[in-house]
Amino acid sequence: MGIKNLTSLFKKNTLLVIILTIAGFITYKDCLKNPLFWDDEATIINNLFIRDFGYIKEIFTSGYHYGWGEKTNLYRPLATLSLAIEYHFFKLNPKVYHLTNIILHIINSLILFFLSQEFFSLKKISFFISLLYLIHPQATEVVNYASHRPELLMCLFFLLSFYTYIKFTKTNKKLFLFNSLLFYILSILSKEMGIILVLFLFFYNMFILKKASNKQLFFFVGIALLYIGLRATCLNFLGVSLLKGPQFEPYSENLVERLLIFSKIFFIYLKIFFWPVGLHMERDIPYLKTPHDLWAIIACLSIISIITISILKRRQYPQEFWEISWLFLGLLPVSGVIPINTAIAEHYLYLPSIGFFMFIVNLIFKGYKKISKNWFKYIFRILILIIFIGLSCLTVKRNKEWNDPLTLYQSTIKYAKYSFRAHNNLGVEYFRKKNFKKAEYYFKKALKINPSYAPALNNIGVIALRKGKVKEAISYYKKSKEEDPNYLLAYKNLAGLYIRLGLKKEAKKELENILQRFPYDQEAKRLLKIINK
Repeated sequence: MGIKNLTSLFKKNTLLVIILTIAGFITYKDCLKNPLFWDDEATIINNLFIRDFGYIKEIFTSGYHYGWGEKTNLYRPLATLSLAIEYHFFKLNPKVYHLTNIILHIINSLILFFLSQEFFSLKKISFFISLLYLIHPQATEVVNYASHRPELLMCLFFLLSFYTYIKFTKTNKKLFLFNSLLFYILSILSKEMGIILVLFLFFYNMFILKKASNKQLFFFVGIALLYIGLRATCLNFLGVSLLKGPQFEPYSENLVERLLIFSKIFFIYLKIFFWPVGLHMERDIPYLKTPHDLWAIIACLSIISIITISILKRRQYPQEFWEISWLFLGLLPVSGVIPINTAIAEHYLYLPSIGFFMFIVNLIFKGYKKISKNWFKYIFRILILIIFIGLSCLTVKRNKEWNDPLTLYQSTIKYAKYSFRAHNNLGVEYFRKKNFKKAEYYFKKALKINPSYAPALNNIGVIALRKGKVKEAISYYKKSKEEDPNYLLAYKNLAGLYIRLGLKKEAKKELENILQRFPYDQEAKRLLKIINK
């Protein structure tokens, strides 16, 4: 997208752009108080790769968390690069990482404002779609959590690619097509989900432009196939089939079961859109109660009905069909079509929610046009104003929950009783506050939910060592390693304990194991040199 084109857009919409920007900063200013925690320790605090630009090659040839030694099949190099740039100038200042997330969210809302104007004749509709997207609480997890940078960047380049593609179809200028392809690549390199843009463009061609020819999409398909090929081979960090999930065991190996579970999840997502209260970072998976779960079947049939009616009515209601298509296409990667390790998460809604907000705002404007009495129009406007203010207040309230990790985890486990990760993280926070009794309680709760969870096993080992139970600590560290051979913290704790006990041979073996899995670990290298002297 050319600078002149971008400048022109801002000039034509200066007032509305200013309003959106101010609204974004007012709504999310409390995010600046957030510390760095949970996955931030892997992506930022202990990420060796963001500390030195000499690791650029490693950033683009390894998994998302490999910079601190964890092997996953997640590939998000642009997100890591953005964190490296921030670290270079501001080190570990939490405010900077959170400010960047706020700015990215506001920019995404502004791009959505410009993009929506390509679909709707009224600028007002586009403005309210963007405002709703900007202040709705569904985005709080993405904005508040520094480690959700991939989501923000993926959406940024996704929307830019879509916008420049539309400009290409209207002007036939190859520069727009080139920019669109470039942004598409950047979107994919930010997060895997960006690959689905090609489906959005296909639907746009077929149902908005109503063109049978999709020749220009061959380039996008080529990029998508090249990316899939690379991810299946040299960028397949765990050496597993891409159809078996990105990292851990999927919540179900059975495709039909996954789709039925998603059918129940879909209506949870709708509830979040309509009634965004009680939001929480982790959610329990609504597993099937029986192989023939009645509610899951009803939910699945309801979704099929929505899709069928939309297809049948697409000529009569083309705009509504496009909006519903956006929602379902956005949810496709997390629908269970492929087995992912987390079935349900609020941050999955960041891109799909655009379709829902388009549908709702369009519906509201159509309803407003049909109102004939002026007094009722005033009441209608006041009602909409109250809803928008209410949503903004809910977002502000939710943002404050992120200011303290202890409060956030306590809130999470109230709703996600089976989240072993949230229980373990709550234990870590209590440990840091030197409340070891409560820390141990929550570590054990995590293991009760998932007996093979390596971090909790390791943490119980730490607690055992504090009690002077050396053999028990060694047993837990070893068990942690067995359950997850790539969990380096267990190796490090075990090596450190062996050194304290004077068991140099055992310590050397653990340090060599660390360097075999993560050859960049400087502390392991240093200790190994000392032992070898």
